[in-house]
Amino acid sequence: MAFIGLQNFSSPEPNRAILIGNALVAISMGLLYCGCRVFNGRPLEPFRGLIGLVAWLTAWPFVESIFSQRLALMAAISGSYLALSAWELLKHAPQRLMSQRAAVVVFFTAAIFCALRGLVGPFLNAGPWIDVLASRWSSELALLNMFYVPTSAVLLLSMAKERLEYESRQAALLDPLTLIPNRRAFFLDAEKLASRYGDAPLSCLVFDLDNFKQINDAHGHPTGDAVLQTFARVLAEQLPVCAFGRLGGEEFAAIIQAEAAEAQRVGEQVRVVFAQDRLDEVQSRIHATVSVGHATATGISPQELLSRADAALYQAKARGRNRVASLEHEGSGSVRRLHRDPGFQT
Repeated sequence: MAFIGLQNFSSPEPNRAILIGNALVAISMGLLYCGCRVFNGRPLEPFRGLIGLVAWLTAWPFVESIFSQRLALMAAISGSYLALSAWELLKHAPQRLMSQRAAVVVFFTAAIFCALRGLVGPFLNAGPWIDVLASRWSSELALLNMFYVPTSAVLLLSMAKERLEYESRQAALLDPLTLIPNRRAFFLDAEKLASRYGDAPLSCLVFDLDNFKQINDAHGHPTGDAVLQTFARVLAEQLPVCAFGRLGGEEFAAIIQAEAAEAQRVGEQVRVVFAQDRLDEVQSRIHATVSVGHATATGISPQELLSRADAALYQAKARGRNRVASLEHEGSGSVRRLHRDPGFQT
């Protein structure tokens, strides 16, 4: 669009068409930049998109009769917005989309073209491809327009499509109630964590909300959902960088790179913070607590580590709930597991 707008300078005579046409170009460039900000989830801030228009209208009385200054001003406005749009997509994008990277290249290239056209265009003589940078309309400039306009449109549409596909993949890995990773995402992240740290000790913590069925029965499922959401928030805030998620129901898990003592400290911290957390005014009478089991090992799969931590969780439940228990060992590395009897209450 910047190329098309700049072609309006082909006539050295100032007129209303040049004023209005390039005002529209300034608006379109500002909208492009604002659109890139919104696409990245940043505030719209419309005034940013209007700076170019204000600059053009303010300068018009002074550049109306001076062709080279009009060309330089519009090249500066268009080039600045194109460069800002490219920078926005490069530095502030929440995801690295392939089409987004291509758009960065196109916008930066267009910004460089605008800079060259504004700085040296009015002073060049005619020659092969010189008309592209100079004030004159040419077949070469038409070819550039034919490349830039549809390419930009296709890239912007591809960005939107790629973003939707990315969000769909992410949604498949999130628990819809608590908005933390689900069971599938937890195991995927746990495998990556195990591969990254190799032979370093990994600790698994399993969290199970105490008497959750009674909370649901006494206060209703909306209150139970609020308790789950509160615990998920506490978990996300208190855990170090790790693989964690909701396994299902009222059970959550995390795998961290830590020794047993550190895992004990993290589990105790989550337990205490959650026990002290207060829900909203209606739910403040609920004293929800959590039991935690943890196990530490090296060189075993996340599934086996989770199984050991689950055994420790049964110990915490059997000892009275609202506590942290570590895996107990017997003999040469064998694990004493506590199995639930039919009447065991969580």
